[in-house]
Amino acid sequence: MQRSAFAVVTTQEGAIVVRVLADTPDVWSQQEYGCFETWTQAQGFASMLNQRYGIDPVEATHIVVSASLAAASSSKQKR
Repeated sequence: MQRSAFAVVTTQEGAIVVRVLADTPDVWSQQEYGCFETWTQAQGFASMLNQRYGIDPVEATHIVVSASLAAASSSKQKR
């Protein structure tokens, strides 16, 4: 089973909580949580969700970084 974690993406309207899959560029907006005014507010909420689902902060960071690297690699391949 592939691991996932909650993270935050900043948009022009504010910050939103997303779910990312480890080692993939896949990102799903979690619209049911709404838009937060600041990244800090959204990050606190994402951290709480990760904790609630048993994802410790180190694991969440690893998943988010691996997803970010996969997204960067994917965008380079498309050029």
